[in-house]
Amino acid sequence: MWRLAGDWSTEDERVSGGRFDDRPVLLIHFPGQASGDEVNSSFPELEEHEIIADMLLGRLNSPTDLTASLSKYGR
Repeated sequence: MWRLAGDWSTEDERVSGGRFDDRPVLLIHFPGQASGDEVNSSFPELEEHEIIADMLLGRLNSPTDLTASLSKYGR
């Protein structure tokens, strides 16, 4: 799909492995976070509300908190 775009690079091709992943992406960045974690398993998209609510209520303050509680959200 994106290969026809003029700005598709060899890096894009390498990262995509020549395949298109149609799953939605959820990126979460906590204040002061300097590194990233990748979670490739899925969870119900409707659970995003609960994750955001827990962040706003101070229940999730770091990537470690989120990873530890993902089972709560259906992962």
